[in-house]
Amino acid sequence: MPGDVYGFHRFGSAGLAKLLMDEREHLIANIHGHCHDGAFLDNVRGEKGAGNTFPVVNPGSLHQHEYGTLTLDKVDGKWRVAAATKKYV
Repeated sequence: MPGDVYGFHRFGSAGLAKLLMDEREHLIANIHGHCHDGAFLDNVRGEKGAGNTFPVVNPGSLHQHEYGTLTLDKVDGKWRVAAATKKYV
């Protein structure tokens, strides 16, 4: 399954997974809408042996009174997710 190659499992688009992994050097994180099977913050692996990961944030549903905040840091000239916090209204 193409999604397994890029670390996206049980949900999502194999095409989007490939795009995210191909462009990960230009991206900070993937933030997407509510997903029943998803965790708040996860790191997906790159191609086999690549050794790099990419943060995926699932903030939850505002309908369920959930949202998230991200703290970004610039390290060696690149922005990275330093912290992620799930919040409830």
